Amino acid sequence: ADAADKAGSPKNHHSLSVFVRDKNNNLIGGLVADIAWGWMYILKIWIQESHRFQGIGTHLLKTAETEAKKYGCKYAYLDTFR
Repeated sequence: ADAADKAGSPKNHHSLSVFVRDKNNNLIGGLVADIAWGWMYILKIWIQESHRFQGIGTHLLKTAETEAKKYGCKYAYLDTFR
């Protein structure tokens, strides 16, 4: 058996999505993550270009961290291209 078989299913596996809308209810940003093994793996985070550099990304991350802690997360993983 390979390592994945030996590890078994992750405990407390959850999907997490956080979204931000503007005052007109238009979607302007979001974060999608998986939670497993005490980690929050951020799969995607995006903010509409016209709304960047306004603290929205910080808000998304802090909100996701708060929610992930409810599931026992102690760590977060994010990889970026730029």
